[in-house]
Amino acid sequence: MQKIKLQIKGIRSISRSGLIENKLKDFDGVAMVKVNNESGKAVVIYDENKIEADKIKRAVEKAGDYKVEIIAEEREETEDKTQLEKENKKEKSNLSSNISLIMGIVAGVCIISVILNIVLLITVFNK
Repeated sequence: MQKIKLQIKGIRSISRSGLIENKLKDFDGVAMVKVNNESGKAVVIYDENKIEADKIKRAVEKAGDYKVEIIAEEREETEDKTQLEKENKKEKSNLSSNISLIMGIVAGVCIISVILNIVLLITVFNK
């Protein structure tokens, strides 16, 4: 595993740093991403056999037209190389579950709205 530290110029909000984190987590081989919007720095741990540092850098640049510089690159020693990737997949799974829950709630609200409108129409036409 490799670890790179990036300096990202142009991040102005937490939502932007979250967007970068989510975009990078989608890449096969990226095990962990942390972006600090205040300092404009990011740390990415990745499997160098699956993805290259330059590809990560380009992905960040394209995520928001940022200027990105690799400021450090080093070997990351971990006992279990796949542990961070497992945690990343778990986060993606949790996000999918939350999205499904929200969509279910929205669908339920829409159904209730339709039922109330039908009841209202029936009441109006029965007068």
